[in-house]
Amino acid sequence: MNGLTIINKPLLCEWIFDIAFLAKLTTPLLKGLPVQPKSHMPSSISTVILGIGNPLLSDEGVGVHAIRWLDSNVDANQKRLLNLDFVDGGTIGFALSGLIGDADQIIIIDAAELHSEPGAIQVFTGEGMDHFLGQRQSLAVHEVSLLDVLSVVLLEDRLPSKRAIIGIQPASLEWGEAPTEQVAKSIPEACNAALALAKEWLQ
Repeated sequence: MNGLTIINKPLLCEWIFDIAFLAKLTTPLLKGLPVQPKSHMPSSISTVILGIGNPLLSDEGVGVHAIRWLDSNVDANQKRLLNLDFVDGGTIGFALSGLIGDADQIIIIDAAELHSEPGAIQVFTGEGMDHFLGQRQSLAVHEVSLLDVLSVVLLEDRLPSKRAIIGIQPASLEWGEAPTEQVAKSIPEACNAALALAKEWLQ
């Protein structure tokens, strides 16, 4: 039976912030960068739900499959009321830094090594997300890591204060255009967890 665990650790991924601080001191190009304060940015997209992964590697693409589930099962009225945007981030790249930086709130769905049974789900929010990403073991070869992308957003002072990652334990990373049965059954649960979190953040 799939379990859902919500983790919000009061810890910082300290080395990310150290890198950001040192980069600001040592990189002359950043000194003239026109960074707009987060609170003054347009809020046309309140919450971005971003799915990442390679859909050709079975469970590694679970984040992309989750976005497809949301597109098929969340009606336009609910999407409008919660001010949601569903984004297929694929195998991720630095181009996503702009999307994440522009979002008021970001929820990421991805395959993750949780040291649990296939299909298990954990939700990491805020600093708990930073800590998890700083320690997580990469499951597949993305263009760049999610941690790299978030570090760029942090350098620009645009990291959303309300952020979360929903990790799903994979069963297989072999070639395949569909997730395994165990992981496929967890997709609705993970998506509903994302929707519940987005709704909670708006209250």
